Amino acid sequence: MMNQPLRTPRQSNSKNIGVAKGPPNRTLTKADLANAVYSNCVGLSRHRAKAFVDQVLEEIVSALASGESVTLHNFGRFSVREKQERPARNPRTGAPAVVSARRSVAFRGSDYLNEKVLGK
Repeated sequence: MMNQPLRTPRQSNSKNIGVAKGPPNRTLTKADLANAVYSNCVGLSRHRAKAFVDQVLEEIVSALASGESVTLHNFGRFSVREKQERPARNPRTGAPAVVSARRSVAFRGSDYLNEKVLGK
């Protein structure tokens, strides 16, 4: 293997440098993800970084829409759950109602992610 110089992340003048910056209750956006990809991949333009993030998310959405599960190593697993029709009540009036059958997305975090979130 040839000796290659180490690639260092780009420095950005914007407020959102990387993913973990900002107040604790701040929402991470696609723009933040694209900025993090741009900052950490030397030679990649902002436009290409945004296109990359959009393509990854589109692949996840299309896999889930077709009923497949998506597993991201050291992050977690997205899966589609089929929910049955069930009886319920209108909370305002108390009248009986029926919740129709539907599909929903579920997420289960990996052990690594759970440890990081809990600060272990």
